[in-house]
Amino acid sequence: MSNLEIHIDFACPFSYLGGEKYLQFLEKNNQPLDNFRFRSFQLQPNDANTHPNYVENRLKSSNFNSKEEYIAFFNDGIGRAANELGLHYDVEHIISTNSINAHIGFQFAIEQGKQAEYFRAVMAGHWEHGKDYFDINYIESVLTDLGLDLELFHQNFEQYKQAVLADIHLAGKRGIHSVPTFYKDRVLLNGTGSDEIFKTF
Repeated sequence: MSNLEIHIDFACPFSYLGGEKYLQFLEKNNQPLDNFRFRSFQLQPNDANTHPNYVENRLKSSNFNSKEEYIAFFNDGIGRAANELGLHYDVEHIISTNSINAHIGFQFAIEQGKQAEYFRAVMAGHWEHGKDYFDINYIESVLTDLGLDLELFHQNFEQYKQAVLADIHLAGKRGIHSVPTFYKDRVLLNGTGSDEIFKTF
């Protein structure tokens, strides 16, 4: 396993792009998908789930005049970049909630050697299929589909929650304030990266 780590948040569309780019890079080079480690990060750890409409939330913090304008902007930018990776964001149906439960499940999946599979499943569910990753039943369904033990997950739930907080604390020590961020040998790479960058990083 390499010492490269990727800090991501399931609530970040660029985290999906960056993580998927690196996974595809590994696949193209016939390298194992556990040849690095994902780290949890939360852009909005205090999200109270009171405004679950993603487009409306983004519209409030932008200069766009209508949902239609923002959707067109999203699809032409992030959406197009996603399409190049074979991903298809459905911005109109994205549910904006606290990502903590997605990360707790992530820590369990990482421990069980299923980090890539979990990352892809939950990211696709959220960004492409309108799934609510704060809903623990949804997280359980992903874990079940991956063949993981739900009883073991719930027995150690608090442990995995603490692992999320430890990752966030680690990000702070590393000077990471945005995601995705690639980290290796005290060097930070911000952004989604590319094959050319990954070859030399």
